[in-house]
Amino acid sequence: MLKNVEDETETLSKDEVRKEIQAFTRPEELLKLKKIAARLSGNGLDPEDLIQEAICLALEQRRKCPKGVNFLVFLANAMRSIACNSRKKRTPENVIAFSKDEQTEENIGHFTSSPEEDSLAEEQRQSCAIIIQEIYHLFENDETATIILMGKEDNLSAKEIRDLYNIDETTYNSACRRIRRKVDMKYPEGWRKK
Repeated sequence: MLKNVEDETETLSKDEVRKEIQAFTRPEELLKLKKIAARLSGNGLDPEDLIQEAICLALEQRRKCPKGVNFLVFLANAMRSIACNSRKKRTPENVIAFSKDEQTEENIGHFTSSPEEDSLAEEQRQSCAIIIQEIYHLFENDETATIILMGKEDNLSAKEIRDLYNIDETTYNSACRRIRRKVDMKYPEGWRKK
Protein backbone atom coordinates (compact mmCIF):
# COMPACT_ATOMS: atom_id res chain seq x y z
CA MET A 1 0.00 0.00 0.00
CA LEU A 2 1.03 3.57 -0.56
CA LYS A 3 2.01 5.62 2.42
CA ASN A 4 0.41 9.00 2.79
CA VAL A 5 2.95 11.38 1.28
CA GLU A 6 1.70 14.22 3.49
CA ASP A 7 2.68 12.25 6.62
CA GLU A 8 6.32 12.09 5.53
CA THR A 9 6.78 15.32 3.61
CA GLU A 10 6.60 18.96 4.53
CA THR A 11 3.79 20.66 2.66
CA LEU A 12 3.21 24.19 1.45
CA SER A 13 1.47 26.55 3.87
CA LYS A 14 -1.60 28.55 2.83
CA ASP A 15 0.61 31.58 2.16
CA GLU A 16 3.00 29.52 0.04
CA VAL A 17 0.05 28.12 -1.94
CA ARG A 18 -1.21 31.68 -2.54
CA LYS A 19 2.24 32.70 -3.79
CA GLU A 20 2.36 29.68 -6.13
CA ILE A 21 -1.06 30.58 -7.53
CA GLN A 22 -0.09 34.24 -7.97
CA ALA A 23 3.13 33.21 -9.70
CA PHE A 24 1.10 30.94 -11.95
CA THR A 25 0.58 33.65 -14.54
CA ARG A 26 2.93 32.52 -17.30
CA PRO A 27 0.73 31.94 -20.37
CA GLU A 28 2.31 28.58 -21.24
CA GLU A 29 1.70 27.24 -17.70
CA LEU A 30 -1.90 28.45 -17.72
CA LEU A 31 -2.45 26.96 -21.17
CA LYS A 32 -1.09 23.58 -20.02
CA LEU A 33 -3.38 23.66 -17.00
CA LYS A 34 -6.40 24.48 -19.17
CA LYS A 35 -5.53 21.68 -21.59
CA ILE A 36 -5.18 19.20 -18.76
CA ALA A 37 -8.53 20.33 -17.32
CA ALA A 38 -10.18 20.02 -20.74
CA ARG A 39 -8.92 16.42 -21.10
CA LEU A 40 -10.07 15.46 -17.62
CA SER A 41 -13.49 17.09 -17.91
CA GLY A 42 -14.73 14.59 -20.48
CA ASN A 43 -17.24 13.22 -17.97
CA GLY A 44 -19.43 16.31 -17.93
CA LEU A 45 -17.32 18.54 -15.70
CA ASP A 46 -16.58 22.07 -16.79
CA PRO A 47 -12.78 22.55 -17.22
CA GLU A 48 -12.85 25.93 -15.46
CA ASP A 49 -14.76 24.40 -12.53
CA LEU A 50 -12.18 21.63 -12.33
CA ILE A 51 -9.35 24.18 -12.13
CA GLN A 52 -11.22 26.24 -9.53
CA GLU A 53 -11.98 23.16 -7.40
CA ALA A 54 -8.32 22.08 -7.43
CA ILE A 55 -7.19 25.57 -6.45
CA CYS A 56 -9.82 25.76 -3.69
CA LEU A 57 -8.69 22.39 -2.31
CA ALA A 58 -5.12 23.68 -2.18
CA LEU A 59 -6.06 27.04 -0.62
CA GLU A 60 -8.27 25.39 1.99
CA GLN A 61 -5.50 22.89 2.74
CA ARG A 62 -7.86 19.98 2.03
CA ARG A 63 -5.29 18.83 -0.50
CA LYS A 64 -1.73 19.64 0.45
CA CYS A 65 1.12 20.20 -1.96
CA PRO A 66 4.42 18.67 -0.81
CA LYS A 67 7.31 21.12 -0.88
CA GLY A 68 9.51 20.62 -3.91
CA VAL A 69 6.67 19.31 -6.11
CA ASN A 70 6.00 21.27 -9.29
CA PHE A 71 2.77 23.17 -8.60
CA LEU A 72 1.38 22.46 -12.09
CA VAL A 73 1.88 18.72 -11.52
CA PHE A 74 0.23 19.05 -8.11
CA LEU A 75 -2.81 20.82 -9.61
CA ALA A 76 -2.99 18.31 -12.48
CA ASN A 77 -3.05 15.42 -10.02
CA ALA A 78 -5.67 17.19 -7.90
CA MET A 79 -7.85 17.70 -10.98
CA ARG A 80 -7.37 14.05 -11.99
CA SER A 81 -8.50 12.99 -8.53
CA ILE A 82 -11.54 15.30 -8.61
CA ALA A 83 -12.54 14.01 -12.05
CA CYS A 84 -12.08 10.40 -10.96
CA ASN A 85 -14.21 10.92 -7.86
CA SER A 86 -16.86 12.63 -9.96
CA ARG A 87 -17.01 9.63 -12.30
CA LYS A 88 -17.44 7.28 -9.32
CA LYS A 89 -20.33 9.35 -7.94
CA ARG A 90 -22.08 9.73 -11.27
CA THR A 91 -24.94 7.36 -11.96
CA PRO A 92 -24.97 5.56 -15.31
CA GLU A 93 -26.84 7.63 -17.87
CA ASN A 94 -27.09 4.99 -20.55
CA VAL A 95 -28.73 2.23 -18.54
CA ILE A 96 -31.15 0.14 -20.55
CA ALA A 97 -34.41 -0.25 -18.65
CA PHE A 98 -36.57 -3.24 -19.47
CA SER A 99 -40.20 -3.54 -18.53
CA LYS A 100 -41.27 -6.65 -16.58
CA ASP A 101 -42.39 -8.28 -19.84
CA GLU A 102 -39.02 -7.63 -21.50
CA GLN A 103 -36.96 -9.05 -18.63
CA THR A 104 -36.08 -12.27 -20.34
CA GLU A 105 -33.10 -14.33 -19.36
CA GLU A 106 -31.58 -13.30 -22.67
CA ASN A 107 -31.71 -9.59 -21.79
CA ILE A 108 -30.85 -9.90 -18.12
CA GLY A 109 -28.13 -12.52 -18.45
CA HIS A 110 -26.06 -10.24 -20.65
CA PHE A 111 -26.00 -7.45 -18.04
CA THR A 112 -25.59 -9.38 -14.79
CA SER A 113 -22.63 -10.97 -13.09
CA SER A 114 -22.14 -13.24 -10.13
CA PRO A 115 -21.08 -11.88 -6.71
CA GLU A 116 -17.72 -13.61 -7.22
CA GLU A 117 -17.21 -11.84 -10.55
CA ASP A 118 -18.19 -8.52 -8.99
CA SER A 119 -15.77 -9.09 -6.12
CA LEU A 120 -12.93 -10.04 -8.48
CA ALA A 121 -13.62 -7.03 -10.72
CA GLU A 122 -13.61 -4.69 -7.69
CA GLU A 123 -10.36 -6.22 -6.41
CA GLN A 124 -8.75 -5.75 -9.84
CA ARG A 125 -10.03 -2.17 -10.06
CA GLN A 126 -8.58 -1.35 -6.63
CA SER A 127 -5.27 -3.03 -7.49
CA CYS A 128 -5.01 -1.05 -10.72
CA ALA A 129 -5.90 2.19 -8.92
CA ILE A 130 -3.11 1.59 -6.40
CA ILE A 131 -0.57 0.84 -9.14
CA ILE A 132 -1.61 3.94 -11.10
CA GLN A 133 -1.29 6.04 -7.95
CA GLU A 134 2.16 4.56 -7.26
CA ILE A 135 3.30 5.32 -10.82
CA TYR A 136 2.06 8.92 -10.63
CA HIS A 137 3.86 9.22 -7.29
CA LEU A 138 7.12 8.21 -8.99
CA PHE A 139 6.83 11.27 -11.25
CA GLU A 140 5.37 13.87 -8.89
CA ASN A 141 8.31 16.20 -9.59
CA ASP A 142 8.44 15.55 -13.33
CA GLU A 143 5.91 17.73 -15.14
CA THR A 144 6.51 16.29 -18.61
CA ALA A 145 6.31 12.66 -17.44
CA THR A 146 3.10 13.39 -15.51
CA ILE A 147 1.51 15.01 -18.54
CA ILE A 148 2.49 12.03 -20.73
CA LEU A 149 1.10 9.57 -18.18
CA MET A 150 -2.17 11.50 -18.05
CA GLY A 151 -2.35 11.47 -21.84
CA LYS A 152 -1.63 7.74 -21.97
CA GLU A 153 -4.30 7.14 -19.34
CA ASP A 154 -6.72 8.98 -21.65
CA ASN A 155 -5.61 6.72 -24.56
CA LEU A 156 -4.04 9.60 -26.50
CA SER A 157 -1.42 8.84 -29.12
CA ALA A 158 2.11 10.22 -28.80
CA LYS A 159 1.35 12.81 -31.47
CA GLU A 160 -1.87 13.88 -29.73
CA ILE A 161 -0.01 14.31 -26.42
CA ARG A 162 2.80 16.29 -28.07
CA ASP A 163 0.36 18.52 -29.96
CA LEU A 164 -2.02 19.02 -27.05
CA TYR A 165 0.68 19.97 -24.54
CA ASN A 166 3.17 21.52 -26.97
CA ILE A 167 5.95 19.01 -26.23
CA ASP A 168 8.65 18.50 -28.85
CA GLU A 169 9.46 14.96 -29.98
CA THR A 170 12.89 14.80 -28.28
CA THR A 171 11.48 15.92 -24.93
CA TYR A 172 8.61 13.46 -25.29
CA ASN A 173 10.92 10.54 -26.13
CA SER A 174 13.30 11.39 -23.27
CA ALA A 175 10.41 11.51 -20.81
CA CYS A 176 9.08 8.16 -22.09
CA ARG A 177 12.50 6.59 -21.49
CA ARG A 178 12.52 8.02 -17.93
CA ILE A 179 9.05 6.59 -17.38
CA ARG A 180 10.07 3.14 -18.66
CA ARG A 181 13.23 3.08 -16.55
CA LYS A 182 11.51 4.14 -13.33
CA VAL A 183 8.56 1.79 -13.83
CA ASP A 184 10.94 -1.10 -14.65
CA MET A 185 12.88 -0.35 -11.46
CA LYS A 186 9.68 -0.19 -9.38
CA TYR A 187 8.24 -3.38 -10.94
CA PRO A 188 11.23 -5.48 -12.09
CA GLU A 189 9.08 -8.59 -12.47
CA GLY A 190 6.09 -6.76 -13.92
CA TRP A 191 3.18 -5.19 -12.13
CA ARG A 192 0.81 -8.18 -12.14
CA LYS A 193 0.47 -10.41 -9.11
CA LYS A 194 1.91 -13.86 -9.64
